[in-house]
Amino acid sequence: FPSTGLSLEEIRNLTKPFGKVKDILIVSSHKKAYVEISRKSADSMVKFYTCFPMWVERNQLCISLVPELKDLNEEVIFTAMIKDANSDVNTEMLYTQFVHLGNLPDEGYSELEILCVGLRFGRVDHYMVITNKNKAIFQLNSAESAASMCRFLKKYPYSLGEVELTVSRSPRIEPTAADAVKKEVKKQEAGQESPDLKTIPEGSGVVPPSAVPPTEATEDHGSNSDAIPDTQTERLGSEKMVR
Repeated sequence: FPSTGLSLEEIRNLTKPFGKVKDILIVSSHKKAYVEISRKSADSMVKFYTCFPMWVERNQLCISLVPELKDLNEEVIFTAMIKDANSDVNTEMLYTQFVHLGNLPDEGYSELEILCVGLRFGRVDHYMVITNKNKAIFQLNSAESAASMCRFLKKYPYSLGEVELTVSRSPRIEPTAADAVKKEVKKQEAGQESPDLKTIPEGSGVVPPSAVPPTEATEDHGSNSDAIPDTQTERLGSEKMVR
């Protein structure tokens, strides 16, 4: 990217001839953008700009495929950037050190101002600013520093200009409100299932007892008692007659 970066509209114009765009992340801190489109469209786009390079402010854009990304997951992209910078890092536990800042202003701030928010709570090893999503992600030097930063900023919110920032940890540690609602709905739906359906596996061919309508015989046990002959009485009577 050029030093001034590219706008969302400029990136859309680059991709428009090749197909529908599903999502875009503009990572201004790393002078990169990630575009999610179909694989066929992505192949065509890369081939075209390889043959006909695009220049912006004397900077040639480098356009390539990132096949390891299935979707534009921000933490996955951030982790990959950290891994590129330090191949020895333990990526399995990185998310414990992540802090998400949201509701950034559209403009009127510098990345240094964003970085200083995290530096108040410890060393910031890496950070990523996503301008078109109005958010940033920090990797602090420890999970304790990340937890301390979140606790403090939730109690004493930080404002950038006239905008109050939101703060949260990785969704793997601190689920978002939307995720919490989804879990609660699933829990309620599971509790409303019939107990017979839980104990009898689907496809077993067994009909749950609650699904079988009651028959007349089971409804009225005494209605046919008169129609059933008393065999013992009749047998005794016939024996008397023979004698």
